[in-house]
Amino acid sequence: MKNKKIIATDYDGTFYLNDSDIMKNIQLVNKFREQNNIFIIATGNNFESFQKTIKKYNIKYDYLILDQGSCIFNSQNKIIESNYIDNETKYSIYNIITGRTNNIKICSPVSERATINDENITKISTEFLNKEDAIKFTKLLNKELNEKIHAYTMIFPDINIVEIISNKVDKCEAIEHIKELEGINADNIYTIGDGYNDISMIRHFNGYCMKNSVAELKEECNNQVNSVSELIKIIIDNN
Repeated sequence: MKNKKIIATDYDGTFYLNDSDIMKNIQLVNKFREQNNIFIIATGNNFESFQKTIKKYNIKYDYLILDQGSCIFNSQNKIIESNYIDNETKYSIYNIITGRTNNIKICSPVSERATINDENITKISTEFLNKEDAIKFTKLLNKELNEKIHAYTMIFPDINIVEIISNKVDKCEAIEHIKELEGINADNIYTIGDGYNDISMIRHFNGYCMKNSVAELKEECNNQVNSVSELIKIIIDNN
């Protein structure tokens, strides 16, 4: 549709900064959706844990892109697309991680409590206290398994997480899938994030970033904003 627009936003550090900020964002999202537009949350979170967040804040959405792009859910929480780490690769990842840390989380489309022997693994992650160690490990994974996986470093105040998904998908590819489903031109798609895992979607669409974003993302975005609500106001005012 010619005038219908999409906003796809990262969650942690973008859509959610604090409780006051997210309520402002939700208010503007509801206004945005009332104008027949589409709102997407694109996050590394898994469905199981993220549903608690959705219910807590009563967030309305049209699509959820979860596990760094491995799964797409519609507004009725039905899976419309999923991509898995192949069996050989998941064991390779597991062996590399267990040689360095025992702190491993394994996700399936609807659970973050899967085991390495389960089928349909969407994401594997581990934690580091030191940011530099997390970045170094991410680079190691991408080098050793570069034709099989995408690995990302997620930087938080108290912990640094390395998340690994299939190389067949990322947030950008998931948005492309929704774009085709909805028949919306790429010029009408806006993306916003703050981390390394947001680079592809920021680069490919009308990309904005938070002012607290990592430096690499700032180099890719069109403009920096303080909040998702600020971006929505820009889009609505220019409509």
